[in-house]
Amino acid sequence: MNVQTATEASALSEFLEAWSGGLSADLATKLTCTEADALARLLRTHGRPASAAEWINFHSRGDDDEEDAHHRTPAAAMGLELDQLTATYPDLFQEFEDPEEFGAGHVVLYSLDGRQRFAITEQCDKPADDETREPIAWQWEISHRLLSGGWQRDTTGESAADDLAPFILAAWHWAAAHGGPRGL
Repeated sequence: MNVQTATEASALSEFLEAWSGGLSADLATKLTCTEADALARLLRTHGRPASAAEWINFHSRGDDDEEDAHHRTPAAAMGLELDQLTATYPDLFQEFEDPEEFGAGHVVLYSLDGRQRFAITEQCDKPADDETREPIAWQWEISHRLLSGGWQRDTTGESAADDLAPFILAAWHWAAAHGGPRGL
């Protein structure tokens, strides 16, 4: 590695570390869509998908124009994140279940062998039968299948609608551990 390449690698590493921190909450809404996309693409390309998603999610909160490419509700942001995750890790599959009818969660990611799962349950501001309800938080549970066929809970967590970062980080870490090799 020559000096120029080492210097470039060091500068890139420093940039990625600085821009993967907590700057997104303060700065993302001030970026144009093109700038937010470019930054997210750079972060994602260099192994920081949770930071990339965080920048886009915070950027989208500043887009009050419903015609804007990044305008999305927290529920839509979560759905897009799961779509990207399953596209990145082809050994995962996504199921829509009903936790009130014995499902593990509203959305459940399973490892291809069916032995690991990441279950997501939405928490709403109104009862399930109210069509005007809105998600206000998401709870998740990471579990593995026991030899007896039941499930053993390994980890749980929660993210408020205005802070998806804990959910995004947990989902990507779980996917990296159980989703097989990264897709192209």
